[in-house]
Amino acid sequence: MKKCVGLLCAAAITLLSGACTIQDADPFTATEDTGIQVSSIALSSHAISLTGSRGKTTGTLTATVTPSFALDTTILWSSSDESVATVAASATDSTTATVTLAGSGNAVITAQSSTGSASAQCSVRCEMESTPPLAVSAVSATPNGSNLFLSWTDPADYDSDLAYIQVSVAAAADSTQKAAVEVPAGLQHVWITGLSPQTGYVCTLTSYDESGNASTSVTTGTVTTNSEVDTTAPDAATAFSVTEKAGNTVTFGWTASADAVYQKLVLTATDGSALPSAAAYADGSAVFCESENASAVFLIKDGTTEAVTLQGCVAGASYTAALYELNADLVESEAVSSTLFVPPVVTDVKVSPAGSLKLTVTWTDFANDSYSYKVVLNGETVTASHGVQKATFTGLTSDTAYTATVYTMNGSEELASVQASGTAFTIWHLLSGYSSGRYLARATSDSYTVGAITSGAGGDEYWIVHEALSGNEDYFSLEACGSDFTPTGYYMFLDTTGRAQDTGTNLWTSNVGYDYKLQVATLSEGLITAGRKDACFKKGASTVKTDSGWYRFYDENLGYYLCHASLAFGGVASSTTEDSAGCAAIYIEEVE
Repeated sequence: MKKCVGLLCAAAITLLSGACTIQDADPFTATEDTGIQVSSIALSSHAISLTGSRGKTTGTLTATVTPSFALDTTILWSSSDESVATVAASATDSTTATVTLAGSGNAVITAQSSTGSASAQCSVRCEMESTPPLAVSAVSATPNGSNLFLSWTDPADYDSDLAYIQVSVAAAADSTQKAAVEVPAGLQHVWITGLSPQTGYVCTLTSYDESGNASTSVTTGTVTTNSEVDTTAPDAATAFSVTEKAGNTVTFGWTASADAVYQKLVLTATDGSALPSAAAYADGSAVFCESENASAVFLIKDGTTEAVTLQGCVAGASYTAALYELNADLVESEAVSSTLFVPPVVTDVKVSPAGSLKLTVTWTDFANDSYSYKVVLNGETVTASHGVQKATFTGLTSDTAYTATVYTMNGSEELASVQASGTAFTIWHLLSGYSSGRYLARATSDSYTVGAITSGAGGDEYWIVHEALSGNEDYFSLEACGSDFTPTGYYMFLDTTGRAQDTGTNLWTSNVGYDYKLQVATLSEGLITAGRKDACFKKGASTVKTDSGWYRFYDENLGYYLCHASLAFGGVASSTTEDSAGCAAIYIEEVE
């Protein structure tokens, strides 16, 4: 039998070898593997209804793709009528989309796979709210030369959808409309220019909300422009300069000319950057803004104004600013100008504890990676290249607030700076003397009890060492903090009255009866006594180690050592011998 098997094997080898020489086999043709296609799409809803304001009222649709492991699960969204509803996919997940009300009516939202292999639809019924806004009040129309300056008070925006005030100006004689402008809500003034001198005009103001609902109109009496146009330009302003700049905010200052009625500031981006869209006077009120080709134009209603702040400049961009003084007919003076580089600044600057007597400064870099950063804290300087976004400072003083300054650097040149403050703490781990590796911690977020947890098991296992709440320089107090070393406001104290004991969430088993237990509480709860001695522990006693290396922990209120047996905390008089590592000792470990 074994011999036959051997012959068969030999024959098989011969056949396989021969197969390699076959010449008339069909050639192999390569084909592209397109992967598994999406076979179906299920939407979270087949019909939704939106009622509210245009552009503000939204709904959410979620698409579930089958199979979930398809090669491409990208979903493409579309609306059958974007004048009724628009749809946009989430920036992070195309299977979720936001439907936004655009007008009243019906539309169909379609979700389709990127290859067109599957689709699903949801009908949308949209209805814009029909409650009109209130009318403007305190309307004032003042003629200046051949123009009119109008001001008013916007109506109370009870549903947060006031969009604009439409201002129409018509000739009083024949009601022929001469001007119409839409003023964004919040601006509350406008210039109407280019009118005829010594002519009567009537102004009509109507409030509109985002859904197009109109208020009752308010009409002025006849306002007559001046008899002649003043063609004499005022003197130019002087001392025009940038007084402050930070990020996207820039403040200009100047000395106004004595004969100016109005002023105009024109800002032009010399590098194609975005232009600011808003400005404010020193009192915070808005400045009238309009676009003029590639410039932002700010008309300043008071000729005595000598400062204005622009909002929405681009950090790292270059601009040219020109200031004109205007007379009543808006005839311009010669311009005074200045170039402006808006310095790039970091954002999200935070100063946070990073361990015992250690602070970390973090920030978000400016987008341009050609800049570096310098961080200064407590007289120490740390430099960082783009993308690092972190600097650490050690050897600080406990319970001391420090201010960090983060400079954006162009080589050795300081372009801009941002500041933030934080407090350094001494931070400890406290380990139970009952067994090593068991950290003392605030047991739960809703418990007054101090418990023992295994490191890494969760909970707050760090303590901030403060000067004693009692004011006694020979003692200290302990505040619980989380793994990010943020103070919680919960202080450790030896409860002598049973006020705060919470056996329901107590991590300790109380098979040994003690009159006192170690607890935590906030100062506002009144559980810590007025003198706060029960939340203070002696420095001297806590620096005395037992033979096994554990610290004896001594409280100020009763003069007791803290001790525990079978994981029930209590107090033992200092005269007792209960000071071994297993009972009245806690291991102190400073957190690096």
